[in-house]
Amino acid sequence: MARETYDTAGGVADGERLRAFNEAQNKVSAQLERLLTSDPQRYPDDVFANILCDQFEMLGSDPQVLFAAIGVPQPPVSGASSGGRRH
Repeated sequence: MARETYDTAGGVADGERLRAFNEAQNKVSAQLERLLTSDPQRYPDDVFANILCDQFEMLGSDPQVLFAAIGVPQPPVSGASSGGRRH
């Protein structure tokens, strides 16, 4: 998906979308690090699932389809603003 943001010459064709992928990847990596180090400041699982849904939606992807494709139970989707989330 992120590779679709490059043009055939290896340049960036869609910088905004590429940055959105980068942001999503950074959020996943940071959460994984917090999980592996048992960091008490990590996002609760339900909050992180909603953050992932928000990121998928910003990328124009249906989060429910993506979660199902990787075998993750469908997370609750709040539909609310990100108030109180640590981004």
